[in-house]
Amino acid sequence: GCGNAGCTAIFSARFEGAHDAVCEHKVVHCDLNCGTLLVRRKMQEHIEGPCPMKPVHCPYRAIGCQAPGLVQGQVDAHVTDNTDTHLRLAVNCILHQQREIADLRAGWQ
Repeated sequence: GCGNAGCTAIFSARFEGAHDAVCEHKVVHCDLNCGTLLVRRKMQEHIEGPCPMKPVHCPYRAIGCQAPGLVQGQVDAHVTDNTDTHLRLAVNCILHQQREIADLRAGWQ
């Protein structure tokens, strides 16, 4: 049978390797190489949740930040290191919206 804690699978010794390669109870390294050890069945939850290597977009993407290759564990540093850039993007966004509002108002008159 399987030697992984919590697994109740029973099989002959010749299938041990095949089972071990897919056993949901086996402790494995994170697929995104963040260094975390977890049981295989929790991998998706980890990658979609707290994994610091999970690819993410900058929280300022909506106003134009296109930071490439950003991962969850770098977001705080990215935001801190790019305050000026994000502020410029925000000001540009506001100015653009003000122009659009002025154009709309001009169209109503």
